[in-house]
Amino acid sequence: MNIAYHKKSLSKRFKPDCNNLIDAFSTLPRNLNFIQHSSRLGWKLNKRAKPIMIDPGLYSLNKSEIWWVIKQRSLPTAFKLYTGLSRFLSLF
Repeated sequence: MNIAYHKKSLSKRFKPDCNNLIDAFSTLPRNLNFIQHSSRLGWKLNKRAKPIMIDPGLYSLNKSEIWWVIKQRSLPTAFKLYTGLSRFLSLF
């Protein structure tokens, strides 16, 4: 009986306060779309997918710094697939 009471008190103690959550969401505009907001990935494409880097350590026995190339490449198709998948998983 003590165990059941203990579980019950823990669940109430750690349960989020729904009033605060409702209050926070009530201040947001009704036309706000979280999925559409998270799909703006232009900055990720330019910062993460287009730069070219060379790791000389892959070709040599000595460690050295990674070289960043000034010229950027076209967008790889695998990056689009990966970002699409991560957006899908963030919904769950």
